[in-house]
Amino acid sequence: MKKPSPDGFLKQHKKKIIVFFYCMAVIGLIYLFIYSPIFKINKIVVSGTNESDIISQLQIISRSEILKRKWLILPKSNYLVFSSGELKNYINANLILDELEVDKKLLHTLKIYAKEKIPALQLEDSGANYYIDKNGLVTGAIDSTAIKYDLPKISYGTSTRVTVGSIILDKSDVGFIKNVFVKISDKFRGWRIIRAVFIDKKNSQLKFYTNEGWYLILNTEALVDKQLENLDALLRQKIQDRRELEYIDLRIEDKIFYK
Repeated sequence: MKKPSPDGFLKQHKKKIIVFFYCMAVIGLIYLFIYSPIFKINKIVVSGTNESDIISQLQIISRSEILKRKWLILPKSNYLVFSSGELKNYINANLILDELEVDKKLLHTLKIYAKEKIPALQLEDSGANYYIDKNGLVTGAIDSTAIKYDLPKISYGTSTRVTVGSIILDKSDVGFIKNVFVKISDKFRGWRIIRAVFIDKKNSQLKFYTNEGWYLILNTEALVDKQLENLDALLRQKIQDRRELEYIDLRIEDKIFYK
């Protein structure tokens, strides 16, 4: 019996052989570009901040996201699959930062640049402490033993629910409060402001308590300088002994009330 020649076999199965090698090539390319270590992100570099807590959280969040899969089959750790924009959005949803940039570098490195929000005020509420940024945003709760900024302190006259990530003050109110603390420190000697208390948030009224026990009532919608000019004139002309003073109300421009 005559055996079929190799050439005849190749001719007979040419299409199947081509399809086989084509499939093997595709599988090889998929492995090379998607699943091989060549394009795997295995290093995360965080810069822009020296806060160990923030660095640790960025590392944990990024590692967790990289270990996930896209559409159940594509590893997010792959350089070509990984989305810097998706990770940036996820980080912003979980951390409150002032600046954030996420970039892929070379084939194995993920670089994260982050700047923490610098607090402008310290809110004290029901024994808890919170940092407030310049826009009135609650950036985080802070333990009293871990406070590292010397900030103007504020509180509410009534109990208020404070939620991290929420805006509880207008930007203008934050600026007003900081301005009062700075200008009183510069203008007056012998006493200082230790705390601002909102007595009527709706009507923009604030009490500023001094270290001597008495307090000022100011209007956040009026000019700070004008109210402090009236205060200075009153203290020089009318009040000889501040130990007997209870409060000074400067909310009305042309009238001063005190007790």
